[in-house]
Amino acid sequence: TSNFTGAIDDRWTGGTINGIFFLNNPINGLYYWNGDITTRLRKMPGSSVAPVCRAFRNYLVQINYRYVNWSSAAEPGSIPLYWTAAATNDAGTQPLSETQGVLVDCLPLGDVNIIYGRDSRYAMRWIEGNNVFAFQRLPGNDGVRAVSCVVDTPKGHVFLTQNLDVKIHSGGSCQSLAEGRVRTILN
Repeated sequence: TSNFTGAIDDRWTGGTINGIFFLNNPINGLYYWNGDITTRLRKMPGSSVAPVCRAFRNYLVQINYRYVNWSSAAEPGSIPLYWTAAATNDAGTQPLSETQGVLVDCLPLGDVNIIYGRDSRYAMRWIEGNNVFAFQRLPGNDGVRAVSCVVDTPKGHVFLTQNLDVKIHSGGSCQSLAEGRVRTILN
């Protein structure tokens, strides 16, 4: 019920899960709205504060520098109930620290969630069972420059890299789109 804090550079992320709107502030944490216009946003129970939170399948995924945290699967029309892994839920966490760069953002690509670091990309696949998700490093050392610097297109993800290149991939190697005039403008 309190006001939000943060500075102009604190990027909000969010979306919807099961028809419920959620917002994440890297200073205040994760909030949801129950659809009642007479109430304010409410703190998501059990969630931690992380720079980025996005929806993937029936899960909320938090990107937290070198870790990926995911909630338990949310039932239709509700928010996730758990954020700490236990034998009775499918929440979890996974470190992704094969490179020096921190993790920055994520965006679904078909049935895979692509996690972007500053110098890497990972595929997060739902595999069910005890592990819930499998993680695989994608080829190359290309990552994303900042939060919200990747978009989904019919041809794949287009993203802005650390060295100001515009690249595209569809789950594998990526290629530059910045040729000719675009390269001149970026330089």
